[in-house]
Amino acid sequence: MRSSTRDWAGALTAWARAYRKALTAHPNAVPYLAHGPARRPAALALAEAVYGALVDAGWPPAYATRIGAALRYFVTGSALSSFAEGFVDDPSVYVGRYPHLCDAHRLREHRQQVDEGAFELGLATLVDGFAALYAEVATAPD
Repeated sequence: MRSSTRDWAGALTAWARAYRKALTAHPNAVPYLAHGPARRPAALALAEAVYGALVDAGWPPAYATRIGAALRYFVTGSALSSFAEGFVDDPSVYVGRYPHLCDAHRLREHRQQVDEGAFELGLATLVDGFAALYAEVATAPD
């Protein structure tokens, strides 16, 4: 029996969150893991599980590969650095020159909210986009 649309979307979302959580807990591993599964058994097993679940849900193999890659790029990118940490705390950097960034010096104070909020927004947008595409390209699950 194949997974329904809801199953693959929920599983993909849960995987992305868990993967990001693991990567943010071990940020020094991100550049190493960003190179792909190579021949590491645990990484290959994870790739097999994600790819297999998508194919079993009716995604054509080429789309399953692209979806897995897109999510992996998104997750590793989000774990690589903090958006909020990219702004300095000194308000004088922004005042006058960058009127739309007049509160940017406060982003570091809200790093977790900014970074997690951005991740969740991006993840929901990607998965919603995949769901819309699923209706067009997926084969009917058994």
